[in-house]
Amino acid sequence: MAAAEGVTATAFAPFALEIGKIMPPIIEGIATDIDARTYPGEQANLAMMAAGVEHVLHAGRAKGIDMTGLEAVKASADRALAEGRGAEGFTSIFEVMRTGR
Repeated sequence: MAAAEGVTATAFAPFALEIGKIMPPIIEGIATDIDARTYPGEQANLAMMAAGVEHVLHAGRAKGIDMTGLEAVKASADRALAEGRGAEGFTSIFEVMRTGR
């Protein structure tokens, strides 16, 4: 999406690197939640995050970007929402992905 706004990959790289720095503890927490099959949603619940994904999809489509990958994530989120997991964390989508529901 950055390229669609005229931002080069080189210009975007420093921002991506900064985001990358915060990922290790997030990934560790996600892994723990998935293994325990507990998905706390106090800080960022599925309903809120799915709405954010929808905004990104809308913006990407408006720019003519292929959003197929993110659409698959949103489909899993929608299935988890349909199961009543909206108050749980976003990683609760793994429950529907795990079972193929």
